[in-house]
Amino acid sequence: MAARYIEQERIERERLFDGLKRAAEFQGKCEDDAAEFVALYWSGYDGKSNTLCLEKFERWLQDHEPLDRWFYIHLIEAAGAKALELGYSQHKSDIAKSKNAQPRAWVLSEWHNRTDKGQSKASFARQYAPIVKKRFPKDSAAVTPDTIAREWLPKAKKAAPK
Repeated sequence: MAARYIEQERIERERLFDGLKRAAEFQGKCEDDAAEFVALYWSGYDGKSNTLCLEKFERWLQDHEPLDRWFYIHLIEAAGAKALELGYSQHKSDIAKSKNAQPRAWVLSEWHNRTDKGQSKASFARQYAPIVKKRFPKDSAAVTPDTIAREWLPKAKKAAPK
C-alpha cells in the first residue's frame, strides 16, 4: 500500500512539474510575442521604416493569435519600457533647453542684430560666451563658445547647386 501511495505521489509531482514547465514556456512565448509586437509598432519588421502599417499588425495578429492576458501584460511592460526609453532622452533634452532658454534667446537676438554680418559664428561665440556668463549667472554655468557656435546659433544655409 505504501508503494502505491509513493507511486501516486510521484505521478502527481511529475504532472504538476509538467504543468509548471508548460506555463513557463507559454509565459516566455507571450513575452517574446509582446516584444516582437512592440518592435513592429516602433520600427516595422525591417527596423528601418517608421511608418505605422495596419496591414502588418493585422497579419501579425492573425499569425500569432496572442489573445491571452499574459501577452497583454508583457505588451504593456514592453511598450512602457520603450516609451520611457524614448521619453527620457527627449525629457533630458527639453530640460537642458529650458534651463538656458533665456540666454539662448538673447544670444540669438544679438546674432541677428550684430553690426558685422561677416563675423564668423566661432568668433561671435568666443566674444559672447563671457558676456552670457556675466549677464545670466544662474542659467549659464556650462555655456562655452562651442555650445553657442554649434547649438545655439542657426546652422549655415547650404549654397544651391550651380
